[in-house]
Amino acid sequence: LETSGSHIWTSSCSTYPCKWPSLGTPPLREKTGCCRGRWQQLEAAVERGLVRAIGVSKWSVTKLKQLLSWRPVHVPAVNQVEAHPHWRQDAMLASCKGEAYIPLGSRDRLVYDEYLTPPVLLDHPLIKEVASNLHQSAAQVALRWGILRGMSVLPKSSSPWHIEENIGLFDWSIPPLDFHALCMIEPQVRMLGYYGYWVGEGRPFLEPEELWDDEADTADEEGKAREGCMAAVEERQGG
Repeated sequence: LETSGSHIWTSSCSTYPCKWPSLGTPPLREKTGCCRGRWQQLEAAVERGLVRAIGVSKWSVTKLKQLLSWRPVHVPAVNQVEAHPHWRQDAMLASCKGEAYIPLGSRDRLVYDEYLTPPVLLDHPLIKEVASNLHQSAAQVALRWGILRGMSVLPKSSSPWHIEENIGLFDWSIPPLDFHALCMIEPQVRMLGYYGYWVGEGRPFLEPEELWDDEADTADEEGKAREGCMAAVEERQGG
């Protein structure tokens, strides 16, 4: 934290995440439990004023519950995960209002899955149609969709034009029927597999299911979570 602060010319950060629920590759393959000491160090950083809030990144609901079972002094302020219309994270969102990671499904993403070629979100016909009807860009529609779901979206861009687009999300909205349609986009595909990075032979997690303990939610649970999110949006938009 102190090194990071010196790099960005500030004495403190607003939020700092515990990025992975593991310490590293074998023989350090112990999972969430061994992160307890790391979380306590982050709590100490809050007490020292090095950071205002601490959170987690890429943690499943199960792993978050384990963290909370430690009775931490400071609970996670955010959970930064991949979320976009092609990977809604309905159950995750219903469990904890987290920060969305890669809300636009980056076109130049690194794909570690040899068997998977994720779809390009911004080329989806429905998103392009809604964008055209609203006179907005496809990226703006995807970001506004995330905001309407109650998420904090984190788009990354070095283009001044794109940054300006990202800011212009609050003086318009997506009609409820279009929003509902966007919430039904299929297939649901995780675009970040982390194969060869944190998932795979010799990595902290052998399979994605090991990283995302509760990803295999039942269709009924997903449906209930989606209905709850839609109801919240309708209330926010005035019915």
